Amino acid sequence: MTVKTAISIREDLFAEVEQLAKELGVSRSQVFAMALEEFIVRRQNRQLLDALNRAYADEPTDEERALLQAMRRIQREVADEWKSGRAMCIGLTSANQAVRSRAVGIPAWWCRTTSSTKAASAQWWCAR
Repeated sequence: MTVKTAISIREDLFAEVEQLAKELGVSRSQVFAMALEEFIVRRQNRQLLDALNRAYADEPTDEERALLQAMRRIQREVADEWKSGRAMCIGLTSANQAVRSRAVGIPAWWCRTTSSTKAASAQWWCAR
């Protein structure tokens, strides 16, 4: 559904719209509609960007700082366990037999995947 409206614009802008409509093979109304759609999308994107910038401009709260420190501490502990070989990969083979393996130098994401080298369809989980 379309709505008919009347607008007033400068003559030079009208001439440019006329030329653009001819080049694109569309009506003047379509040129105005395309321009408005583009303007609205750009404005919405700008508003979203401004909202994100405002959200991230704030300094972290004391609670957020404490949480970040705790996360960093745990990350260091886990990394140390992997480096030292204290971390274990524990898994079940396709026959539901428990398997344990030292996980020296193996990244955590690997232990949650299927390991064809240990047993067919073995599922592995990392434990401390």
